[in-house]
Amino acid sequence: MKVKFFNRLPVRLAGVILLMGFIAVPIVSELKRRAVERLVLQQAEVQAATATIAVVEGVQDVLRSVETTVRYLARDLEDRSLSPDDVDRIIRNAIAGSANFSDCSISFEPYAMGPQVERFGHYAYRSGTRLVMRDLAATDYRYWTRDWYSSAVGKGDLVWSEPFLDKGGSNTNVVRVSAPFYRTENGKRVLAGVVAAGFDLAWIKELIGENEFFDTGYVVIFSSEGRLIAHPNPAYIMSETMEGLAEKANAPELAAIYQKVLAKRQGSLSYLSPLLHKRVHENFKPAQIAGWGVVVGYAESEFLQQVSAFRWITTLELAVTLALLAVIVLAATGTALKPLNELTQASDEIGRGNLDCAIKPPRRDDEIGRLSRSMTVMRDVLKQNRELELKVKEHAANLAAANEKLSIENLERAWVNQALEHQLRYNQLIINSISDSVFVLTKALNISRINPAVIHLTGFEQEELINVPLSRFVRIKEGTGGTVLANPLAQALKEGHDLRDQFATVEIKGGGAASVRLTLFPLRDRDKVVGGVAILRSLQP
Repeated sequence: MKVKFFNRLPVRLAGVILLMGFIAVPIVSELKRRAVERLVLQQAEVQAATATIAVVEGVQDVLRSVETTVRYLARDLEDRSLSPDDVDRIIRNAIAGSANFSDCSISFEPYAMGPQVERFGHYAYRSGTRLVMRDLAATDYRYWTRDWYSSAVGKGDLVWSEPFLDKGGSNTNVVRVSAPFYRTENGKRVLAGVVAAGFDLAWIKELIGENEFFDTGYVVIFSSEGRLIAHPNPAYIMSETMEGLAEKANAPELAAIYQKVLAKRQGSLSYLSPLLHKRVHENFKPAQIAGWGVVVGYAESEFLQQVSAFRWITTLELAVTLALLAVIVLAATGTALKPLNELTQASDEIGRGNLDCAIKPPRRDDEIGRLSRSMTVMRDVLKQNRELELKVKEHAANLAAANEKLSIENLERAWVNQALEHQLRYNQLIINSISDSVFVLTKALNISRINPAVIHLTGFEQEELINVPLSRFVRIKEGTGGTVLANPLAQALKEGHDLRDQFATVEIKGGGAASVRLTLFPLRDRDKVVGGVAILRSLQP
């Protein structure tokens, strides 16, 4: 019978191997992909941390230069007798000497310039390519009430303002730095006035442009009060604070970053940004001057694109590998199991009664080789048994012809004696050809004949077994409990039915026992049971 393709052993074996490959290889590939993903993200974090340091140092350089200039002006103004022209000259030189200054002012305490001048303050700002001067002591402007003046006077040291739009001056986003200066009067240092400078925040764009590091990278800079100075969305600059934006956008991570910067702490966060609608990684670090904070972020998907490409390459590689594996397995198993297929065909021929079929000799001494030898022995034994059966039939025919010439009594006696003789001889040949242990029993279950396999199994010689009850050597197990001697055998012979595949133990000479399966077939003389044949199949490997 032709075996269907999917029922073939090589195909099923290949299917098992491929199934294991489909399970194991994707797991290994996924672990590899995740390791690569972690490595890529770690490298990106290092680059982002480096960029954050670069931006912070750039901010600090600018802020430090402004702070240094203002402190220098404040020290230079101490204990000097100044005229209005001197004040204007100092202001002009300060603006001309610092490209970051958008304006500068010097304001005095009452009568600090002399008993004739109650209030004096001058202010200059850039307007295109020229400087515009203003009098801060004008009736419509009370400079001593302004935050930049009162804060410096109250603190007695340099102060930074929050970023603001300078509508009355340069009309740009600026931050003002103010510092008090003093004069000595009667041996004491008394406040003389405040010098202030505003600097344009346009330089921040240049600084960010110089430190572009990722395609999706962005920089956020905010003041000590959280006012946004730089942001990827221009609409938020100067109009939003970190905490306000965190509440509006439901992004508590922004508030957490602001609080950590206020505490002079640096670090990083990865989260799903509701503002950018993607997962981002942000490094944050406080500036040492002015209390500003810097955030450098990027979209993690930018770096995971490489990992996605790696996943597709790995998937393609997996498909090709499994396809090649399937071809190799089918070819290898087909070659290795070809002798088994030949043995299967020979078994089918034997099953159809063709005992002249050819069985190729084994090429190797492996499991298939041993199976081939066993198959050859089985075929030869069956062929011998069939030949014996034909001879018995031929002999019976000859006896029948001879019976016609003998008297009925002599004929019957001669036939019985000869038939019995031949029967015993042929039966013994058949018994001896069986590889399992065979006991021929009387109706009383005494052993009358055995085959060599019994001696091989038990170690007892034939003389020690013949005419001895079978129960002396064989015991049938009943379930997992105790044992019953020969009762099932006696019952089977009494009722004249077969007893198949009973678990039993057989005694071994010198002590010990072997586990076997026992099958009993009754022997009949016409309708009477005259004995039985017990076949023991060893369960030992």
